[in-house]
Amino acid sequence: MTPRLLLFSKVPSPGQVKTRLAATIGCAAATELAWALLHDSAQVAQSTAEAIGVRCELHFGRPPEPSPRFERLLAELGLRALPQGPGGLGERLAAGFGGADVPRVAMGSDSPDLPSALIVEAFGVLEPGAACLAPAGDGGYVLIGLGPGVSAAALADPKIEWSSARTLADTRAALERAGAEVRVLPAWRDVDDAADLAALRERLALDPGAAPRTAAWLAES
Repeated sequence: MTPRLLLFSKVPSPGQVKTRLAATIGCAAATELAWALLHDSAQVAQSTAEAIGVRCELHFGRPPEPSPRFERLLAELGLRALPQGPGGLGERLAAGFGGADVPRVAMGSDSPDLPSALIVEAFGVLEPGAACLAPAGDGGYVLIGLGPGVSAAALADPKIEWSSARTLADTRAALERAGAEVRVLPAWRDVDDAADLAALRERLALDPGAAPRTAAWLAES
């Protein structure tokens, strides 16, 4: 079977995305930023998957109402889209990862300039029984991978404190309790608050091609 690259994201909807940033830049701006982040992240995921011969899937949280804009994005990028299942993030990740017979890597849409090389490295370390994590600066992570033989059920462990400074450490501990050998990859930064957005602005000022939709949004904001 073909290895899989999963992009986990919400369909951007006002009041449902980038809520911490919305308090600073406003709800409408935060929603437009979320669209730019999603587009660039999907482009990175799709192009990397095609380059290394893995299957790319967008696992999306159901929007409160149908989104023609989301359908246009899927058509533009040629993405296979699957709705996320019920439950918390751990349960949804576990369901998305599915069976344990091939390498599987998941990333979010909050790191639009995530280097393709980091995704490639993740697949490269996923030997049977291995898992990997790429840390974020806030105690979470921007990427997680499970190799053959590693059950995704570990991600539903109730001991994992999601969306906290303990998420990375708790996830690593849960995977190790499940028997996985966890490899830590180079760190990258996601976009959760104003400081993260300022850091992204600085990175994209030097390399706008790393996330062109987001760079354009930043130039106009």
